Amino acid sequence: MLGAIGWLAGLVWMDVLGGRNPFAVALLGQLLVLLYYIPAHNKVMQTGEGISAFAVLLGAWLFARGRE
Repeated sequence: MLGAIGWLAGLVWMDVLGGRNPFAVALLGQLLVLLYYIPAHNKVMQTGEGISAFAVLLGAWLFARGRE
């Protein structure tokens, strides 16, 4: 599971550096918080707002990535 999160973070990071996907910037922030707090507690997926924000950003990022 951590490998998949790391792989996703790498893809998002590359999209941020490329500058073509504006949703990648917000999703990278969510992923960095997720990766930082994994040893303590899951801060991103703790509330319904966090889950929905992560899911919507992931979907928007995937949609925008597919249209390139």
